[in-house]
Amino acid sequence: MASLFLRIITPLVVVVVLCSGLAEGQSSIETQQHFELENVLSDDQQDYWVWRSEAYNQKTLRLEDMNRAHTIELRLCIEPFNPNQKVLIVVSDILYSNDGPSDIVYLKINGQAIGNFTTIEQWGSGYEWNVFRNSKVIGPPMLVEKGNIMLAIEVETDKWGVELDRIQINAENHDPTKRMFCGAALKKKTSIETQQHFELENVLSDDQQDYWVWRSEAYNQKTLRLEDMNRAHTIELRLCIEPFNPNQKVLIVVSDILYSNDGPSDIVYLKINGQAIGNFTTIEQWGSGYEWNIFRNSKVIGPSMSVEKGNFMLAIEVETDKWGVELDRIQINAENHDPTKRMFCGAALKKKTF
Repeated sequence: MASLFLRIITPLVVVVVLCSGLAEGQSSIETQQHFELENVLSDDQQDYWVWRSEAYNQKTLRLEDMNRAHTIELRLCIEPFNPNQKVLIVVSDILYSNDGPSDIVYLKINGQAIGNFTTIEQWGSGYEWNVFRNSKVIGPPMLVEKGNIMLAIEVETDKWGVELDRIQINAENHDPTKRMFCGAALKKKTSIETQQHFELENVLSDDQQDYWVWRSEAYNQKTLRLEDMNRAHTIELRLCIEPFNPNQKVLIVVSDILYSNDGPSDIVYLKINGQAIGNFTTIEQWGSGYEWNIFRNSKVIGPSMSVEKGNFMLAIEVETDKWGVELDRIQINAENHDPTKRMFCGAALKKKTF
């Protein structure tokens, strides 16, 4: 048989079989299978699909997800055509549309990341949602054995989201009479990780504006400058904790404070509700003033803390030389915090009265 083209259609999957140049005794075959991604939806998830005239089946799966809170799970049932050989698979395309900033689409196999792609930024006042583009190949080819594996897709989008039409997998040595896509679901995580920032110059009231300094390399081009040899000032940051899963606590950690220093080292202290949780020492630098515009990371300060829903007070104090220290922004990583809610919900710079 010199050449054969076969198309097998099922309700959810299209299989294209390409057998090029097969001769008697040859025992491998190439196939291409597709899955319409709106078919992951259960009966109570029908508000996730959108009608599009240019999509396959005129439907897409719409995800608005800024925190990778959803996972598309696609079970792949691997059936070798030649039982003595493994199957070589590759995710060869995801068809998508986008109207707005770029989004990122991530893929995993059995929990291991295999690749991602970034959608093209498009601004078409809504018309771009009906213009579909190809991701092309995502990740490397993978040799897999007979059995079930889980392909997971997650997205990190702007507030308008992304629309996914269908996924395509190319396979070598997969039995063309067997469906590779054998199960699908859209799941929402019960716990997610988020990262929130606060620009520390924003603690200042109208009568404290002499504490901020312009720096071209700082976020927002401003820093909070403290010259404080006696820990006389306290930066108070109120944290409003809102669990994503109300049945679980929120795990938080102060993962970074961005700072600059030109002169001897300084010490930055942190407290939660009056209890010390940790401190870090700035790096001694002497740059005749130029070092103030070079920002460094403290990295993690203190332990991870499991906290309940409610308000907490995070306090920052500094012990500096006479030239002080400049603080740019603070970052907190959280597990199970509602990504739609602001964690930093109040701030002030207070001067102690001894």
